[in-house]
Amino acid sequence: MLALRSALCLLLLVASRASAQAPAPPAAADAPAARSGSSEGEQEGEEGEEDDGDGRDVDYLWIEVEGGISDANLVAFTDSNFVSAAAGGTPLFQEVRGTGPFVGAGLGFRIFVFSVGARATYANYQNFDLGNVGGELAIRLPIPVIEPYARVGFGYAWQGQANYANPAMSSTSVYGWSFDAALGLDVYLVEWFTVGAGVGLNLLNMSRQRDPTMPCMGLTDICPGNPGDAVGYQLRGFVQVGFRF
Repeated sequence: MLALRSALCLLLLVASRASAQAPAPPAAADAPAARSGSSEGEQEGEEGEEDDGDGRDVDYLWIEVEGGISDANLVAFTDSNFVSAAAGGTPLFQEVRGTGPFVGAGLGFRIFVFSVGARATYANYQNFDLGNVGGELAIRLPIPVIEPYARVGFGYAWQGQANYANPAMSSTSVYGWSFDAALGLDVYLVEWFTVGAGVGLNLLNMSRQRDPTMPCMGLTDICPGNPGDAVGYQLRGFVQVGFRF
Protein backbone atom coordinates (compact mmCIF):
# COMPACT_ATOMS: atom_id res chain seq x y z
CA MET A 1 0.00 0.00 0.00
CA LEU A 2 2.80 2.37 0.81
CA ALA A 3 4.40 1.68 -2.55
CA LEU A 4 1.11 2.29 -4.34
CA ARG A 5 0.59 5.65 -2.68
CA SER A 6 4.12 6.71 -3.46
CA ALA A 7 3.65 5.84 -7.15
CA LEU A 8 0.36 7.78 -7.29
CA CYS A 9 1.93 10.89 -5.80
CA LEU A 10 4.82 10.70 -8.27
CA LEU A 11 2.38 10.42 -11.17
CA LEU A 12 0.41 13.50 -10.05
CA LEU A 13 3.63 15.51 -9.67
CA VAL A 14 4.78 14.68 -13.21
CA ALA A 15 1.35 15.59 -14.65
CA SER A 16 1.28 18.98 -12.91
CA ARG A 17 4.77 19.88 -14.20
CA ALA A 18 3.83 18.89 -17.76
CA SER A 19 0.74 21.10 -17.62
CA ALA A 20 2.73 24.10 -16.40
CA GLN A 21 5.28 23.77 -19.21
CA ALA A 22 2.64 23.42 -22.03
CA PRO A 23 2.69 26.33 -24.65
CA ALA A 24 -0.13 28.90 -24.63
CA PRO A 25 -2.96 28.35 -27.12
CA PRO A 26 -2.34 30.06 -30.53
CA ALA A 27 -5.63 31.99 -30.38
CA ALA A 28 -4.61 33.65 -27.13
CA ALA A 29 -1.22 34.61 -28.55
CA ASP A 30 -2.79 36.12 -31.68
CA ALA A 31 -5.48 38.12 -29.83
CA PRO A 32 -3.32 41.22 -29.12
CA ALA A 33 -2.20 41.28 -32.74
CA ALA A 34 -5.82 41.04 -33.91
CA ARG A 35 -6.81 43.88 -31.61
CA SER A 36 -3.88 45.95 -32.86
CA GLY A 37 -4.86 45.30 -36.48
CA SER A 38 -8.46 46.31 -35.76
CA SER A 39 -7.30 49.55 -34.11
CA GLU A 40 -5.10 50.41 -37.10
CA GLY A 41 -8.02 49.73 -39.48
CA GLU A 42 -10.31 52.03 -37.52
CA GLN A 43 -7.64 54.76 -37.51
CA GLU A 44 -7.16 54.47 -41.28
CA GLY A 45 -10.93 54.65 -41.76
CA GLU A 46 -11.14 57.83 -39.69
CA GLU A 47 -8.28 59.38 -41.66
CA GLY A 48 -10.05 58.45 -44.91
CA GLU A 49 -13.21 60.17 -43.74
CA GLU A 50 -11.23 63.30 -42.83
CA ASP A 51 -9.59 63.36 -46.27
CA ASP A 52 -12.88 62.82 -48.10
CA GLY A 53 -13.47 66.34 -49.45
CA ASP A 54 -12.84 69.75 -47.87
CA GLY A 55 -16.45 70.70 -47.20
CA ARG A 56 -16.72 72.98 -50.24
CA ASP A 57 -18.98 70.65 -52.23
CA VAL A 58 -21.93 71.52 -49.98
CA ASP A 59 -21.78 75.04 -48.49
CA TYR A 60 -25.50 75.03 -47.71
CA LEU A 61 -25.39 78.79 -47.05
CA TRP A 62 -23.16 81.57 -48.34
CA ILE A 63 -23.10 85.35 -47.83
CA GLU A 64 -21.00 87.72 -49.95
CA VAL A 65 -20.27 91.45 -49.63
CA GLU A 66 -18.69 93.28 -52.55
CA GLY A 67 -17.59 96.73 -53.64
CA GLY A 68 -15.76 98.42 -56.48
CA ILE A 69 -16.01 100.76 -59.44
CA SER A 70 -18.90 100.88 -61.90
CA ASP A 71 -19.34 102.53 -65.30
CA ALA A 72 -22.83 102.92 -66.77
CA ASN A 73 -24.32 104.15 -70.04
CA LEU A 74 -28.08 103.70 -70.14
CA VAL A 75 -28.39 104.60 -73.85
CA ALA A 76 -25.33 102.77 -75.21
CA PHE A 77 -27.30 100.56 -77.63
CA THR A 78 -30.75 102.05 -78.25
CA ASP A 79 -32.56 105.27 -77.36
CA SER A 80 -36.27 105.61 -78.09
CA ASN A 81 -37.66 108.89 -76.76
CA PHE A 82 -35.46 108.43 -73.69
CA VAL A 83 -32.88 111.23 -73.87
CA SER A 84 -32.23 114.02 -76.33
CA ALA A 85 -29.28 115.95 -77.72
CA ALA A 86 -30.10 119.64 -78.01
CA ALA A 87 -28.36 122.10 -80.29
CA GLY A 88 -24.60 121.79 -80.09
CA GLY A 89 -24.69 118.14 -79.10
CA THR A 90 -25.19 118.77 -75.36
CA PRO A 91 -27.45 116.15 -73.76
CA LEU A 92 -30.76 117.51 -72.57
CA PHE A 93 -30.73 115.07 -69.63
CA GLN A 94 -27.43 114.29 -67.90
CA GLU A 95 -28.71 111.24 -65.98
CA VAL A 96 -27.64 108.55 -68.47
CA ARG A 97 -23.85 108.17 -68.14
CA GLY A 98 -21.52 107.99 -65.20
CA THR A 99 -18.60 106.35 -63.41
CA GLY A 100 -18.58 105.89 -59.67
CA PRO A 101 -18.41 103.54 -56.68
CA PHE A 102 -20.82 100.72 -55.99
CA VAL A 103 -21.55 98.26 -53.20
CA GLY A 104 -23.45 94.99 -53.20
CA ALA A 105 -24.40 91.91 -51.23
CA GLY A 106 -25.62 88.41 -52.06
CA LEU A 107 -26.80 85.31 -50.27
CA GLY A 108 -27.91 81.83 -51.25
CA PHE A 109 -27.13 78.15 -51.01
CA ARG A 110 -24.88 75.72 -52.87
CA ILE A 111 -24.94 72.02 -53.73
CA PHE A 112 -21.79 70.59 -55.31
CA VAL A 113 -20.70 72.93 -58.15
CA PHE A 114 -24.05 74.75 -58.45
CA SER A 115 -24.97 77.87 -56.49
CA VAL A 116 -28.36 79.61 -56.38
CA GLY A 117 -29.04 82.93 -54.70
CA ALA A 118 -30.06 86.57 -54.83
CA ARG A 119 -27.93 89.69 -55.17
CA ALA A 120 -28.44 93.45 -54.87
CA THR A 121 -26.11 96.28 -55.94
CA TYR A 122 -26.24 100.04 -55.58
CA ALA A 123 -24.09 102.46 -57.60
CA ASN A 124 -23.68 106.19 -57.08
CA TYR A 125 -22.77 108.42 -60.03
CA GLN A 126 -22.35 112.18 -60.25
CA ASN A 127 -25.88 112.92 -61.48
CA PHE A 128 -27.87 109.80 -60.62
CA ASP A 129 -27.99 106.50 -58.79
CA LEU A 130 -28.56 103.01 -60.17
CA GLY A 131 -29.77 99.96 -58.30
CA ASN A 132 -30.19 96.29 -59.21
CA VAL A 133 -31.78 93.36 -57.40
CA GLY A 134 -32.44 89.86 -58.73
CA GLY A 135 -31.73 86.16 -58.67
CA GLU A 136 -28.66 84.34 -59.96
CA LEU A 137 -27.28 80.93 -60.85
CA ALA A 138 -23.55 80.19 -60.63
CA ILE A 139 -21.16 77.36 -61.42
CA ARG A 140 -18.11 77.10 -59.16
CA LEU A 141 -15.05 74.87 -59.67
CA PRO A 142 -13.72 73.67 -56.28
CA ILE A 143 -10.06 73.14 -57.12
CA PRO A 144 -7.54 73.30 -54.22
CA VAL A 145 -7.33 76.65 -52.40
CA ILE A 146 -8.81 78.75 -55.23
CA GLU A 147 -12.27 78.60 -56.79
CA PRO A 148 -13.10 80.21 -60.15
CA TYR A 149 -16.75 80.81 -60.94
CA ALA A 150 -19.18 82.12 -63.55
CA ARG A 151 -22.65 83.41 -62.80
CA VAL A 152 -25.68 84.75 -64.65
CA GLY A 153 -28.73 86.51 -63.28
CA PHE A 154 -31.92 88.38 -64.06
CA GLY A 155 -33.68 91.05 -62.05
CA TYR A 156 -35.10 94.52 -61.61
CA ALA A 157 -33.25 97.83 -62.02
CA TRP A 158 -34.10 101.42 -61.23
CA GLN A 159 -32.47 104.78 -61.80
CA GLY A 160 -33.03 107.97 -59.85
CA GLN A 161 -31.56 110.66 -57.62
CA ALA A 162 -31.13 109.81 -53.95
CA ASN A 163 -31.79 112.44 -51.28
CA TYR A 164 -29.62 111.33 -48.36
CA ALA A 165 -30.76 114.13 -46.06
CA ASN A 166 -34.42 113.17 -46.56
CA PRO A 167 -34.78 109.67 -48.08
CA ALA A 168 -38.55 110.14 -48.47
CA MET A 169 -37.80 112.84 -51.06
CA SER A 170 -35.65 110.52 -53.20
CA SER A 171 -37.02 110.49 -56.74
CA THR A 172 -36.99 107.88 -59.44
CA SER A 173 -38.90 107.75 -62.70
CA VAL A 174 -36.88 105.16 -64.64
CA TYR A 175 -37.38 101.41 -64.15
CA GLY A 176 -36.41 98.35 -66.11
CA TRP A 177 -34.88 94.91 -66.35
CA SER A 178 -31.32 93.81 -65.76
CA PHE A 179 -29.50 90.80 -67.24
CA ASP A 180 -26.32 90.12 -65.28
CA ALA A 181 -23.20 88.06 -66.01
CA ALA A 182 -19.95 87.87 -64.02
CA LEU A 183 -16.64 86.01 -63.87
CA GLY A 184 -14.48 85.84 -60.77
CA LEU A 185 -12.05 83.97 -58.55
CA ASP A 186 -12.26 83.29 -54.81
CA VAL A 187 -9.38 82.26 -52.54
CA TYR A 188 -10.13 80.18 -49.43
CA LEU A 189 -8.19 81.58 -46.47
CA VAL A 190 -10.01 79.11 -44.22
CA GLU A 191 -12.83 76.67 -44.94
CA TRP A 192 -15.57 79.23 -44.15
CA PHE A 193 -13.99 82.53 -45.35
CA THR A 194 -12.94 83.68 -48.83
CA VAL A 195 -11.61 86.79 -50.54
CA GLY A 196 -11.90 87.33 -54.27
CA ALA A 197 -12.22 89.62 -57.25
CA GLY A 198 -14.13 89.67 -60.49
CA VAL A 199 -15.79 91.62 -63.26
CA GLY A 200 -19.49 91.88 -64.04
CA LEU A 201 -21.63 93.21 -66.87
CA ASN A 202 -25.29 94.19 -66.69
CA LEU A 203 -27.40 94.61 -69.81
CA LEU A 204 -30.08 97.16 -68.91
CA ASN A 205 -33.44 97.74 -70.59
CA MET A 206 -34.76 100.89 -68.93
CA SER A 207 -38.07 102.72 -69.41
CA ARG A 208 -38.61 106.39 -68.58
CA GLN A 209 -42.02 107.25 -67.23
CA ARG A 210 -44.01 110.04 -68.88
CA ASP A 211 -44.02 113.49 -67.34
CA PRO A 212 -47.47 115.05 -67.90
CA THR A 213 -46.16 118.45 -66.82
CA MET A 214 -43.90 118.57 -69.89
CA PRO A 215 -46.03 118.22 -73.05
CA CYS A 216 -44.51 117.85 -76.48
CA MET A 217 -43.49 121.28 -77.70
CA GLY A 218 -41.61 120.31 -80.85
CA LEU A 219 -38.46 121.99 -79.53
CA THR A 220 -36.40 118.81 -79.22
CA ASP A 221 -36.35 115.34 -80.71
CA ILE A 222 -38.06 113.79 -77.68
CA CYS A 223 -41.39 114.29 -75.98
CA PRO A 224 -41.11 114.18 -72.16
CA GLY A 225 -44.88 113.85 -71.98
CA ASN A 226 -44.57 110.37 -73.53
CA PRO A 227 -42.67 107.41 -72.07
CA GLY A 228 -39.22 106.51 -73.36
CA ASP A 229 -37.15 103.34 -73.63
CA ALA A 230 -33.42 102.61 -73.86
CA VAL A 231 -30.95 99.73 -73.76
CA GLY A 232 -27.55 100.23 -72.16
CA TYR A 233 -25.01 98.61 -69.89
CA GLN A 234 -23.39 98.74 -66.46
CA LEU A 235 -19.80 97.43 -66.18
CA ARG A 236 -18.42 96.61 -62.73
CA GLY A 237 -15.01 95.65 -61.36
CA PHE A 238 -15.18 94.40 -57.78
CA VAL A 239 -13.53 92.75 -54.81
CA GLN A 240 -15.52 90.69 -52.35
CA VAL A 241 -15.42 88.69 -49.14
CA GLY A 242 -17.50 85.59 -48.54
CA PHE A 243 -18.77 83.68 -45.51
CA ARG A 244 -19.63 80.02 -46.17
CA PHE A 245 -21.40 77.70 -43.76
